[in-house]
Amino acid sequence: MRIEQLVAAEPGWKAVFKEPDDSETMSRILGWAVGDGGDELVGVIVDPAEPSRIVAAAGATSPGGGTFTRYRFVPPERPPPPSPPPAAEAPEQKPEEAARQLAKSVLKRRR
Repeated sequence: MRIEQLVAAEPGWKAVFKEPDDSETMSRILGWAVGDGGDELVGVIVDPAEPSRIVAAAGATSPGGGTFTRYRFVPPERPPPPSPPPAAEAPEQKPEEAARQLAKSVLKRRR
């Protein structure tokens, strides 16, 4: 297949493969490609058999010998909420105020 146009896929798109033991495996869709004169739209994935190649999902075979079945959207997990901001620290006292409080505490002790 000759690719004429390629766009990135949204996170969550998967190619589903039917394995010989009737289980399913999935591979992440990297992008969507238009090819063969605009007559075909396919998902492209990293070739499971040869990771240095990118191939059309419909023509790929899973490492376990499974064949392409369909596309599926699996919503990505939401990121955890941001942590709350740290508690505000007490503002530092001015040196004069600190000295005044120290003097008051010393005077109270003498009484």
